[in-house]
Amino acid sequence: FVSLPDNTAEKFLVTLLLWEGGLETSRPSSAVSAASKVRKTTHELVLNTPILAESALSWLKNAINSIQVTSDSTSEYFDLLKRLVSDEHLDHSNDVSEAEMTSLATAVCQKLASCPRPSSESLAVIDFSTGVLCGCLALLRALIERAGGAIVLEGTRLLLTEFQVLPWSKSTAFKINPGADDVPLIDLMGIVFDAFLSPGGATSVVAICCDKLSRQRGFELVLSAARYCKDGNGYMALVSKINGLVSAASPYLKHRWGQTAGG
Repeated sequence: FVSLPDNTAEKFLVTLLLWEGGLETSRPSSAVSAASKVRKTTHELVLNTPILAESALSWLKNAINSIQVTSDSTSEYFDLLKRLVSDEHLDHSNDVSEAEMTSLATAVCQKLASCPRPSSESLAVIDFSTGVLCGCLALLRALIERAGGAIVLEGTRLLLTEFQVLPWSKSTAFKINPGADDVPLIDLMGIVFDAFLSPGGATSVVAICCDKLSRQRGFELVLSAARYCKDGNGYMALVSKINGLVSAASPYLKHRWGQTAGG
């Protein structure tokens, strides 16, 4: 099957793993249920078939760019990718090279760069699914926990350019001196915190991580990146950022609560 010509096996597997069951506007509940079953069955098939698992990682990585960021049918796809790189019970996961993981991490960062901010300024109205956003954040966390910070160097540079946020590793406000391996991790923490978990400044009062699950995945990624930094540099950067936010908000809060300057 995997040796079929014209990438037939790759196209077939990816199609089934992302199966949505027809047009969204004319999709009955029975079709949604059937589509979910197709995706879950394909997910289990790959995990239980070593020859498919060996090829699936590169196939799924190749498909990331074509996935619609608002799709709500990607949970099995991202879970399978996460399992392929991190599940110690899979023989193939131990054979994944650093180059493969670096390429995957970069592709994930490219997809994160395209995730939209909600068009509505009301958190009560989220006008699209955050499944792709959550999947990317969770997968990036799994990659870091498997291989460390070096694999996200290229992807972090891409995200810094896309979102134009200040690299935390170069911030004079943080009393840290990170090594080369820590720099991409600390910068990734800053990107997620400033670009994904924080409101859009003058452009929007809503963050890209706009619902409970995406915020949870965002904070989990920040904490994992901090944990894998050496000498506590990640935690020190995070604490410095939080202290800065508290200091900036303090005058307003004291005024609102009727406290004096010395109170």
